[in-house]
Amino acid sequence: MVGLNAGQKIPSHPEGEGVYIFLEGSGTMTVDGQEITVGPGVTVITADGASRGLEVHTQLAFIAVRIN
Repeated sequence: MVGLNAGQKIPSHPEGEGVYIFLEGSGTMTVDGQEITVGPGVTVITADGASRGLEVHTQLAFIAVRIN
């Protein structure tokens, strides 16, 4: 489980396949250059090697699961 405050960022970086389940707050996740608005109820699945980053708009809580 991950918790981030408004204004925090995770810079874009490649990583293995993953699943991100957003529980609270709002932000923008970028996956291979595509911006995705995230918030409660949103699930993002990323492919192995895909670049991903996150910009937090309001306090954000999510579960991150690395598949490989």
